[in-house]
Amino acid sequence: MNSQVRIYLDRMLKVQRAPIRKGIKASHKSVLMITLIEMIDRGHTKKNAFYLNESLIKRFRFNWDYFPTQGRGDIYLPFYHLKNSINQNESFWYIKSLQSLKIERPFTSLTNLFMQVDYGYFDEDLFTILLREDARKYILKGLIEYFFPERLDEYISSLNSYSRRLKEWE
Repeated sequence: MNSQVRIYLDRMLKVQRAPIRKGIKASHKSVLMITLIEMIDRGHTKKNAFYLNESLIKRFRFNWDYFPTQGRGDIYLPFYHLKNSINQNESFWYIKSLQSLKIERPFTSLTNLFMQVDYGYFDEDLFTILLREDARKYILKGLIEYFFPERLDEYISSLNSYSRRLKEWE
C-alpha cells in the first residue's frame, strides 16, 4: 500500500480514546471510523459529507453491537470529538456547522447535535483515498486489527459473512 494510505491509517490509529475505567478505553471513535468507511464501501455516500441521518445512526448502532464495546453506544459524542482526537496538523475529520459558525462546545445529546451540525467530512485527500476499494479495505482491516483484534480473523477469513451481517442490518 502506498505511503499516503499508511500515513492516514497511522493517524486513525492514534486517535485519543477516553478511559471508561481502569485499563479500558472507549471504542466510540473507532466504531465511528469503521462505520464511516463502511458507508462509503456500501455506496451510501459518494460525496464527502456524512449527515447524521437514520442510515448512519443505524449502521453505527449495528457496529456498536457487533464489535466488543462497553458503555453506551451514542454516536453524537464521537461524531463531534473525532475532530479533536489528534494534533491539528494530523486532523482528518471535520464538522460543518449549520450556520457556518465555529462550534465551541461539545454536545450533550443527539438533538443538540442536529440543531448545530450540518454534516461531518474527511480531509479531502483521505476521502479520495477511501474511494479506492483496495485502500478502503486496507484501512478498514488495519482499524479492526488494532481496535478489535478479536474480530480480525472473522473479518479476514469470512468477508462474505461480514457482508451478510451488514446486509441483515439493511
